[in-house]
Amino acid sequence: MKKSLAAIIITALIPSLAFSAMKEFIRDYTYRAGEADSKISSRRVALSAVRLELLGEIGTYIHSELTIKQNGKNSDVTEHDIKALSAGFVKVETLEEKWDGYEFYIKARLHTDVDQVLKQVEELQSDDQEKQRQRQQLLESQKANAALLKKIALLQKEVAISVNQSPEIIERVAVKYQKAQQELSAQELVIKANIYYLQDNPDYVEAVFWYKKAANYGLANAQYVLGVMREMGQGVKQDDAAAVIWYRQAAKQGLANAQYNLGVMYEMGQGVKQDDAAAVIWYRQAAKQGLANAQYNLGVMYETGQGTKRDNAEAVTWYRQAAKQGLANAQYNLGVMYETGQGVKRDNSEAVSWYRQAANQGLADAQYNLGELFAAGQGVKQDAAEAIIWYRQAANQGHTMAKKQLIELERGIE
Repeated sequence: MKKSLAAIIITALIPSLAFSAMKEFIRDYTYRAGEADSKISSRRVALSAVRLELLGEIGTYIHSELTIKQNGKNSDVTEHDIKALSAGFVKVETLEEKWDGYEFYIKARLHTDVDQVLKQVEELQSDDQEKQRQRQQLLESQKANAALLKKIALLQKEVAISVNQSPEIIERVAVKYQKAQQELSAQELVIKANIYYLQDNPDYVEAVFWYKKAANYGLANAQYVLGVMREMGQGVKQDDAAAVIWYRQAAKQGLANAQYNLGVMYEMGQGVKQDDAAAVIWYRQAAKQGLANAQYNLGVMYETGQGTKRDNAEAVTWYRQAAKQGLANAQYNLGVMYETGQGVKRDNSEAVSWYRQAANQGLADAQYNLGELFAAGQGVKQDAAEAIIWYRQAANQGHTMAKKQLIELERGIE
């Protein structure tokens, strides 16, 4: 019930488009080398920069087409999201390169079926847990890549300033710059691995190969994905213990998704000795970073007293944080806490509010409880017709008690 690998849940789908032809985008970029740059490092930065520009262009194009198709209404997906998610499906082809010892010039092309890209982006917007995880993976990868380019630009200036300073300062700045370059190199490997991993017919073996290369640089996101692939048996033999090793490496670097997954492994006793206290530790670290699923699981641990002293007020705190992010289970649990007065002053109107939010996301238990409150007139004006609506929605999902209440209520109305 608790196992979930996604940080953000987005259920809105993009309407299908029918683009008439392949689209081609061409951009060039010139990188002026700094004191600590080589031809290789200059090319690496130039390639990353021109790729970001090309992805930005495809993001703008698709977003504008969506707006036109929706009669001028803003799309449910942003240009930024399209740009980030497209990185998992499109390849950038280098057309021309020049290096004169001072500047690296690169011209590149992105030639792709935009409709196909949109279809793949659309799939990542579903509420399927694996798709959610992949979506978050691409968003984080793109964010990290852009941040690294900014970091390298700042460090390049720092290197130039340090030229006239002491040898110790020069060396320290140079080491920082080389480390940033290594991180960018690792990110390039992840981008390559993502394409193998997320393409229509995934090549998991090839993806594992490139993720491992990136993980060897110490890149937390690559370590995390390798943990997922080990746990799921994608491209490698299924091995929970090996998954735990990768999750732990990424978790120690502060990656929230890895901390959460490591907590799940401890709670479930998968690949490691079952340990609720350890699960609480890792859930807390991820929860403090705002990961909704970790906040929810931490709330459950406090409510049930697993791995920590039972504390309903603390459970309410974590449920609320996850509920505000739209997590249906957290909204439901928070509703229960308000209805029963556990860890918070009893308030049926608040219970109705949280049940409704969860019910609107299709959670059967929330639909049933909402029906109960409407039937009894608790926290809301009594309304048998409204109660029937919610009972029916829960019953249609197989909720036994909802089916029973629906029959009784409908008989009463007759």
